[in-house]
Amino acid sequence: MSDIAKEAGLSQAAVSMALRNHPSIPLATRDRIKEIADRLGYRANALVSALMSQLQTGRDERQISRIAIIDAWPIDVGWKHYALFASQAAGMKARAHALGYRLEEFRLKESEMSPKRLSRILMARGIVGVIIPPMPRGLSRLHLDWDHFAAVAVNYSMIRPELHRAAFDTYQTTWEAFRALHRLGYRRFGIALTEEDNQRSLSQNLGAFGAFSYRLEEKDRLPPHLCEKPERKSFLAWLRAHRPDVFLSCRWEFREWLEEAGLRVPEDIGFVSLSEAKSHFAGIDQNGEGVGAAAIDLLVAQLHRNERGIPAEPTTLLVRGEWVPGPTVRQSMGNH
Repeated sequence: MSDIAKEAGLSQAAVSMALRNHPSIPLATRDRIKEIADRLGYRANALVSALMSQLQTGRDERQISRIAIIDAWPIDVGWKHYALFASQAAGMKARAHALGYRLEEFRLKESEMSPKRLSRILMARGIVGVIIPPMPRGLSRLHLDWDHFAAVAVNYSMIRPELHRAAFDTYQTTWEAFRALHRLGYRRFGIALTEEDNQRSLSQNLGAFGAFSYRLEEKDRLPPHLCEKPERKSFLAWLRAHRPDVFLSCRWEFREWLEEAGLRVPEDIGFVSLSEAKSHFAGIDQNGEGVGAAAIDLLVAQLHRNERGIPAEPTTLLVRGEWVPGPTVRQSMGNH
């Protein structure tokens, strides 16, 4: 750092802050210092950098080891209200504890709370690690003072800014579900999604459906049922027109409308949940605990490298789920 400072004509403290992307150093200066550092062959020791950051800012162990979870859900619900998200929370807690970190939740919907005020609170408490769990429908952006934080988003509901992300491997696991159903003898596959469901999975469910359908005989390739919101009349019209022998969806309404239409499950049609797996229906286990643990791993890696701010090249860490058979699909089409 001393050599870099001499060539740049700056203090060693300024060089140190520039290499840590500190917002007080102008971006042009940061870029110039990094270019000099690369040319001189400078390499940081991540563990020493993390320790020095703690010492230089006066943070004690209790501060540096805290990670903020930002809950953007309504006060009467909370992000852990849903079983999948609760399992993600459990995975985060277990991995954070194993690595020596403690989680602290902050609620955006509290009275007089705003992203700007929350940023000030986090900085005042010395918290630099932030995780954004799945956000409620209709919310896809969050405006924290990102230059001060290392951050990770969970799943795909948060679109802007583009952060490092831990997510369920939707495409691969949905593909495995189609393969398992095909081995059971199903041939006419359907999928029913709302436009928002499709967007929040980055079209990965739909992509796996299209790719697998391409392998089927042409007479068995069915169009998906895409809609703005679940609507009984249009869904039943799609069923009558295309006659799938199994369909997949993350909306339970579609499952209920089958029985209202006089269709027996699984005798007349099979049903698979894309969002969860339970004892009373077939589905996909999204491995919430694994996704939560992966989010902590991504964040701690940034903290060790002293990285802050919106990444230039965001990384997505995908965690595999599992196909779980259940009573809403037949064990063999030979029983049909």
